[in-house]
Amino acid sequence: MSLNAFSATPVMSHLGMNAYLLNIDCRSAYEAKFDIQSQDPRVFDGDRVELQRLIGQLRAVVSIDCPSIRRITVKGTVNKKLYFAGASEKGWNWKIIGLFAKPK
Repeated sequence: MSLNAFSATPVMSHLGMNAYLLNIDCRSAYEAKFDIQSQDPRVFDGDRVELQRLIGQLRAVVSIDCPSIRRITVKGTVNKKLYFAGASEKGWNWKIIGLFAKPK
């Protein structure tokens, strides 16, 4: 599977979350950026187990085209509004660290 940034088709879907690749840099930053869209804000709250699983699956797919990937950043949107921003890094054992940006 070759990754295509800015595709209208999600790279992957998991339990009501659709992940769209925004950018991938395999030459200097070794980072992939995703927009994860959901109708349910709960996927971005609490322990985020299912979000962590989705990011792990995305990392596996990204690693095919970019084996040196070190960081995945995500913005989580609910009904097209920013709800969550976070990152997962190799140095953090790929655990998602997040900030909230709940819509008003």
